[in-house]
Amino acid sequence: MTTRTYFVECSGNSARATLPQPAQVPAIQVDERSVSWERNLDSQPPMLRVSLAYTREVEYPYLDRTVTKVFELDLTNDLTAPNWGPGR
Repeated sequence: MTTRTYFVECSGNSARATLPQPAQVPAIQVDERSVSWERNLDSQPPMLRVSLAYTREVEYPYLDRTVTKVFELDLTNDLTAPNWGPGR
């Protein structure tokens, strides 16, 4: 989760309009059905692959443009527990 700051719009001369209001929101909106999980326990070491694609509006303030971009995430990691040596 990331914290984003939103400005509250108020009518009149309320001081609330100039004070930012922090809110906890996800950095990206991901639909659970769009996430792909693949676990391969037959490989050495056992591997897990997670992939997804998401869209996000990107603002270019100097160009006065906003475009919608598709970003893809594809991660592969092994599932073995690390050996940190004898217990401490």
